[in-house]
Amino acid sequence: MSAGHYLKIRSKYFYCTPFFLIIALQACVPVEVYHRAGVTPQKQSSDLVSCEVKAAREVPQNTQVGTTPIFVTPAQTNCYSSGYSTQCTTTGGQVSGGNVYSYDANAGLRSKYITQCMAEKGYAKYALPQCAPKDLKGKVLDYRKTPPISASSCVTKTAGRDWLIVNP
Repeated sequence: MSAGHYLKIRSKYFYCTPFFLIIALQACVPVEVYHRAGVTPQKQSSDLVSCEVKAAREVPQNTQVGTTPIFVTPAQTNCYSSGYSTQCTTTGGQVSGGNVYSYDANAGLRSKYITQCMAEKGYAKYALPQCAPKDLKGKVLDYRKTPPISASSCVTKTAGRDWLIVNP
């Protein structure tokens, strides 16, 4: 019986807990954003797309295929005799791993290219926390210009799914 199944038997609410825990932890992870004080979010987004297109051209995908290591549990046979009969039970011998996966070997280099391109346009890369609801309560978000970075700066998602820097 799996742990998820066991938790479901005890309470339907505990079964959902891992899902909500993952969502909650995502809010704790800093978001990497590019910042240049005084530019509009639209200009920042345009500059980022321009750098991403250049990076895709200069550092194309290099898809590689790999496999995870293969593990085999040791096999063990136990035999028991009872009168004229012998019964044997073998355990182990299970094979795990050997999964095939693919990855882009140039992803890291392409990311560095984008960061360099944005730096040439005057942007710096920051890792900022996501804004807590209390930080945004009653705050009118300014979409006209990017504010300077401060110790209390945080980011929130816009309706267009971009990150907006906020100084609560």
